[in-house]
Amino acid sequence: MAELSNLPLDGNEGFFLCPRGHKRKRKIEGGFWKETCAKRVIQAPDTGEQIGLRRSLVYHKGRQRDAHRTNSHMYEYHLKSNVSDSEISDP
Repeated sequence: MAELSNLPLDGNEGFFLCPRGHKRKRKIEGGFWKETCAKRVIQAPDTGEQIGLRRSLVYHKGRQRDAHRTNSHMYEYHLKSNVSDSEISDP
């Protein structure tokens, strides 16, 4: 996976930034990403208001019917569309 990262890597972490659009498929060459659990709500620390969601995914190598789960994990973040940059404060 390291060779696919579009930002510098720090140890075993890599960051991939891309617009997802309306596609729900997470297939890539050689495998696919599969959601592992329910979505988690992200709340603003000062107001407690929901500002987004986080999904946890695991990479599976191969095609769906004969795929093998790997140790590669990814979090996918989604901001609510009505949240502006000015509403998100630095920690």
